[in-house]
Amino acid sequence: MARTGLNDTISRIFDTFVVVSKSRYAVVYDIFNHYARWSTNAVEFFGLSGEYIENADDDWHKRIHPDDRKNYEQRITAMIAGINQEAPMEYRAMDKNGEYVACSSKGTIIKDYSGRPAYLAFFITNHGIVSNRDPITDTDNQYQLFNELRQRRDRKQKSVVLIIDTIRFDDINRTYGYSFGNQLLRAQAELFSNLVKNDGKIYRGDGTSLVAVTGSLSLDEVRRLYSRMREQLKTAFYVAGTRVPVSIAGGIVVVENFALDEHTIYTSAKYALDVSKDINHGGLVVYHNEHQEQNARRIELLDAIRADIMNRCEGFYLVYQPIVSSKDNHMIGAEVLIRWKSEKYGEVMPDTFIPLLENDSVFFELGNWILEQAFNETRGIVAVFPDFMLNINLTFMQLERSEFRTSLMELLRRTRFPVKNLTLELTKRCRDMSREHLKSQVDFMKSLGSQIALDVEDFSSLDLLRLLPIDLIKVDRRFLRDIDKNLVNQYIVEAMSGFAHNMNVHVALTGIENAEMLGFVRDKFPADSFQGYYYSKPVKIEDLKKLPLYHAN
Repeated sequence: MARTGLNDTISRIFDTFVVVSKSRYAVVYDIFNHYARWSTNAVEFFGLSGEYIENADDDWHKRIHPDDRKNYEQRITAMIAGINQEAPMEYRAMDKNGEYVACSSKGTIIKDYSGRPAYLAFFITNHGIVSNRDPITDTDNQYQLFNELRQRRDRKQKSVVLIIDTIRFDDINRTYGYSFGNQLLRAQAELFSNLVKNDGKIYRGDGTSLVAVTGSLSLDEVRRLYSRMREQLKTAFYVAGTRVPVSIAGGIVVVENFALDEHTIYTSAKYALDVSKDINHGGLVVYHNEHQEQNARRIELLDAIRADIMNRCEGFYLVYQPIVSSKDNHMIGAEVLIRWKSEKYGEVMPDTFIPLLENDSVFFELGNWILEQAFNETRGIVAVFPDFMLNINLTFMQLERSEFRTSLMELLRRTRFPVKNLTLELTKRCRDMSREHLKSQVDFMKSLGSQIALDVEDFSSLDLLRLLPIDLIKVDRRFLRDIDKNLVNQYIVEAMSGFAHNMNVHVALTGIENAEMLGFVRDKFPADSFQGYYYSKPVKIEDLKKLPLYHAN
């Protein structure tokens, strides 16, 4: 085909596709002819030879940072082969001044009349000049951590990964101020580096965590290193002349399986860290060593789940459990729950995979899929029952992302789901966020018109009612177990529901198993709604519409 013909074809696609801004570029790539058209702002910023470029893959790929190029090319090849890539590609690209900038790309394949992939159209977002150093701790950042883990995997080098984090760092920020908190974090990083010395490297992880990667220290040596650091922080740690006793938690992953990607390794380390925080009171948790066979399966399971999420959430599906009014026993809504099934692992329940995914950045993609799928599946119900409320859980990993707001608004716009019929539930992990950021996100969701629910698993959760505009609390089902015989649980539920009722916050009691339990709690506690197997187990959307409860509406 003559270049004029190529220009005309590619320009028609480009004009249909392109929406650009100062930091957002567009490109349409002709797969067969290795020919591309770029937006003019990209031409200017990267110093490209022009809008239309021959041998476009070579021209662009050589601008990708050498450490990122292999992964980038593998992702592009997978897209062209028809393997969906839900998460954006992240990499560094050289601008016209020779400096690397952090970029992310997300695109789509356009097929020809025969169904073959013909064009690759994608956006590139420019996140700015890359700094490999974290400015607060003066350590390499998470981007460099992933590069190191990926390179060690490619070289098949055994590694020990140790992640540490301060327990209740938020309390330190509130007590001493954020500037002091930053000084504390830097001092911790210096201590960590001094203990590791030349046997490894320190990186800044998520939030306030720090990560050491070593190939020369044994597992026992890393254990002893953690013990020394924990003791020094607890007994003799000074920041800006102030003695601050600091409690830390720690998790370890021993990397010997070189088929796992760097994100799976990091997520496994964070899982061990969470167990150290929540169960071991700071005692070190070794993901590889304790229950080795079980943990190996867990890592493989996580890797398989991550792969399915990246492949447009293959194997995932939604189920719904009815929510029933305490006044007239009519169904007033349903809670969305996620399930996953694969050929190798069969049906895997969420209490197995959610704790793993809650620490993984890929959960943001799964969370968006849940939102969009649920909006589409229940939009017809809302059209018939205008007061029907759809309850969807939000995780820490979703709310902490800067793009959560734009993603939520776009999903609501695209699906035309009425936000007044939406209740967004804050799960336990959301309390790990800074109070200021959590309040900002909740205020935003309220401004859209959604309701906000809070999962209550202990009394400390209720403290958020002072800070946040909560509409509904959901009392955890473990407090309802044997409620008619267990006086302690009765007092707990009475205190929680009474407190919320006095705050004009609605109360939902979950875990209603039978008629006797329902009769007991209905008479004893000020509840507005019930949920549990007495009404229905979680079912797919088509089965929800067959329930007698649904037709009673």
